[in-house]
Amino acid sequence: MSKRLRYVTILLFCWGWVAASTSPVGALEAIQSHLYQRLQAGSQLATTRISDEQLRASRLIKQFYEQRTYRPAWSSAADPASLVDTLIASLSTLEQEGLDPHDYHLRALQGLANAVRQSAISNDTSKLADLELLSSDAFLLAALHLTAGRLPLVERGSTPHPLDAEIAGHLERAITEHTLASTLHDLIPTDSAYTKLRQVLAQYRQIAADGGWPTMPLGPALKLGVHSEPVAMLRTRLQATGDLMPSVATEEADPTHFDATLEQAVNRFQERHGLAVDGTVGPITLEVLNVPAEARVRQVILNMERLRHRASTFGDRHIVVNIPNYQLDVIEKGQSVLNMRVVVGMPTWQTPTFEATMTHLVVNPYWVVPKSIAQREIIPNIMQNYTYLRNQNMEILRGHGQDTQIINPASINWAAVSNGHFPYRFRQRPGSRNALGRIKFMFPNRFHVYMHDTPARALFARTRRAFSHGCVRLERPADLAAYLLQDDPAWTSKRIEQTIKGRRHRYVNLPNPIDVRLIYQTAWVDADGRVQLRPDIYGLDKKHQKILCGVSHHLCA
Repeated sequence: MSKRLRYVTILLFCWGWVAASTSPVGALEAIQSHLYQRLQAGSQLATTRISDEQLRASRLIKQFYEQRTYRPAWSSAADPASLVDTLIASLSTLEQEGLDPHDYHLRALQGLANAVRQSAISNDTSKLADLELLSSDAFLLAALHLTAGRLPLVERGSTPHPLDAEIAGHLERAITEHTLASTLHDLIPTDSAYTKLRQVLAQYRQIAADGGWPTMPLGPALKLGVHSEPVAMLRTRLQATGDLMPSVATEEADPTHFDATLEQAVNRFQERHGLAVDGTVGPITLEVLNVPAEARVRQVILNMERLRHRASTFGDRHIVVNIPNYQLDVIEKGQSVLNMRVVVGMPTWQTPTFEATMTHLVVNPYWVVPKSIAQREIIPNIMQNYTYLRNQNMEILRGHGQDTQIINPASINWAAVSNGHFPYRFRQRPGSRNALGRIKFMFPNRFHVYMHDTPARALFARTRRAFSHGCVRLERPADLAAYLLQDDPAWTSKRIEQTIKGRRHRYVNLPNPIDVRLIYQTAWVDADGRVQLRPDIYGLDKKHQKILCGVSHHLCA
């Protein structure tokens, strides 16, 4: 035990004898003693219940009070009840951030504040210690949720977070500088993507509160020229989300007639939801139309959560791939200066979300087949057709580095090969059939994921493009290469094209490495102010909602 901690221990032990003192100084010392004793209990604090509320930021509470040598924060105020009232008022505004204020002990704090106000517990230092712990837990938990999101905290468990020390410092400053409300408010993300979604949340909550939108009945497809009652329901449904302006709808003489104006509204709806834009309400469009407003509210909340989790630390220039949107954007100063369609991992080979830095690209790359793909696909194909390797321009390797050898396929006893024992690697040579196409873009990461060209060009014409084994295939890789090499005068677009045609395998370092972010955003507001919603292709919305439902009931379906 350090001399400092031993001193505090002896001092607080002595203070414990004056816990019944009625003087303000004696009361604060007694509360300090209570805090020390409780916080030294360690793991027991995580199971402590106060006014039937469980402390959920126990690690942060312990850190906060250790830094204060266990001095009370809230009880030392001239008017503790007023200070807690300020906290309660600030927490009540978190509903507009997609958080549930009741997750932060509102009722219990109101009860304790009223008890202080009525002097019911003014001499009960144990209850005042309860007020300390519960108030601090509420602030610290809300601050952590606003700055880091809840998902990583739930999935991480008790593992320390890099923001922990910073969060405890926020509460210290809020108490000492009397800026409780503004400090908590300043932790709310301010980037435009988040603030726009917050507005959408308010809009969709109001729609849900007003009864939502009508559920469209099953039946024949609705399209231009159709006359039916469901067409009138469709008008009402599209008005609710602004795809059909009310003034336009009311001017229609026959609301049951599917006219050109309604077709344009359906097109807008389909575009905003990542559907095939054909102006016809078939089974897929009908299913999306019938997603309840309450479900959209939860979807928006989940995506606000993701934005908090990945609060931007990138500079003015970076690359973003939104997996559910199947799109890459190069961002400069908040604006997309280059975008293209992408193909992402199929649900059984999901493209992960992460951040990394792109450092170089490879022209005319080899493709070293991952072991998992070799076992699942390459070896079975060889067993069915021994010309497969030749047809795919592949070779077999053994060893690594300078010890690498190319193996003659005829020397292998294929009848004895099994997925569990194959001491070789497959490599596809550069060429038109190479699975990576003519260029791959490298941003080292633990997932071994990268971006690349592809010979399967037809896939980019599809609306849903989850077909890869996890890497990201690019619609216009040469355009991205030209952008990334624009600051290197030696690499003009013409030279890039000539190098590709020359089939020479070549590494090219980027003159300016660029950050890459692979995200999973199923709700956002685009540059034109339109709400964009996408299918949950990997089931992550469903998974994350289930996780958060365990800690916040307002997200339960």
